[in-house]
Amino acid sequence: MAFIFLLYKNIVPWGRFRVEYKFSKQAHPFFSVLRPNGRVGNIAAMDEGNYQIIKKEPVYFDIETPRKFKNVLMEIEYKFPEWQRKDYDFKIGLLADKNNWQFTLEPLENSKMSRLLNDWDNFRQGNTVFMQGIRRYGSIEEFLNNLPNRENFAVYNYELDGELKLADYKGQNEDLEIGSILKGYHQFYTYVKDEPLEFDFEFECEDARQAEGAINLYYGKLPVLAMDLWQEEKCLDKASLVKENLREGVYKIEIKINDDIAIKKIKTKQEFLSFINNVNFKEIKDGYKPVELYTNSETLKAASSIKEGLQDIKAGDNTYGLNELFKQFLFDKYSRDNFSMFGQKNSLAKISLKRDNIIIQGAGLFSFSKESFINPGISSLENVEDFSDLQYVIAEYDEPEVLKDGWKSAKALFDLQDIARDRNKYNFILSISGIEELHIRKIRGEFR
Repeated sequence: MAFIFLLYKNIVPWGRFRVEYKFSKQAHPFFSVLRPNGRVGNIAAMDEGNYQIIKKEPVYFDIETPRKFKNVLMEIEYKFPEWQRKDYDFKIGLLADKNNWQFTLEPLENSKMSRLLNDWDNFRQGNTVFMQGIRRYGSIEEFLNNLPNRENFAVYNYELDGELKLADYKGQNEDLEIGSILKGYHQFYTYVKDEPLEFDFEFECEDARQAEGAINLYYGKLPVLAMDLWQEEKCLDKASLVKENLREGVYKIEIKINDDIAIKKIKTKQEFLSFINNVNFKEIKDGYKPVELYTNSETLKAASSIKEGLQDIKAGDNTYGLNELFKQFLFDKYSRDNFSMFGQKNSLAKISLKRDNIIIQGAGLFSFSKESFINPGISSLENVEDFSDLQYVIAEYDEPEVLKDGWKSAKALFDLQDIARDRNKYNFILSISGIEELHIRKIRGEFR
């Protein structure tokens, strides 16, 4: 019996490894506890078992496995308190890049999706669901082959290629420069038409501990150019990204470095530069500066690791206090103003920072001026506030299963083939944007 147990634990000869956590107060051999402690309550008992309350997000946990697997199907059993009223987006994520702390996220439940599935005409093809408030299309293929205006549809957890062309765009001769010092992984959009793509970067590498880093250029999903930032085992202090004869359109630049390396300067002649999902300012005790940002994100998250970063932050017409170190603050319900340029329409909130010693995040884009803001993508349902123009939504989404007494069960599948384990563990995150409180009674993983 001992031999069979050790064989199963270390080899998993039958190809599947199933592990389940029901929030027992005893330590689990494969599951870690939910962390950090300040975001979760104590494990509590109920008639049908134990559960734990999540009070703030994000929350992390790990699963130890005896070997690597190709994929994992995760299942969560949860429920919201009856007084939950805000729109929410509940996701589970898998750590895909430890150096840059990048997670692959999959949806578990989204309140906007649930409402539209209930109110709008919809049909499904596999895991893809198409919803229309105005009946026009008879199939998903018909919709994809004859897309309406961008203002009239949105996506959720769905990759949809849509080439943005700006009317009357002619480029500029003046340099656009980011004067603040950023750190670690960043990616941003820019635009090219009848001009070369030119970017100059300066880096601060004194604290670099890992001999890797790159600048990557993409057109949509297609890689165009890759540049190694390490030569002869040294980090480059300066790098220039230049590419001529590019077709018109939006390009994405990825600066793939860890937090040990700072980006001292970004300089370009391109007119547009929008950072994707976050701007991470380097902590500088002396010499910090005020900054203005513009974003289309519906909510903001901000945090600082040094006291010089603590401050009042103004977003739209509201002022929010960032008054505690190492704590992530959530800001929402701020005003946004409509802004149009070269035919693209955006609703932007102005963010005013007295000191640039923080990381600021959101499910959207950030620019250092409204004139340099560009949004190449189709609107994500997460960022839609005004549904008056919205007529269609396409998504990769499954509704959660409804259980007894308000409990629900939702599943998410992850590909593990390119995921490196950390000390024989896979690292997961639970993101609960907009949720005021969440109860969880089971987490189950089936590794295959």
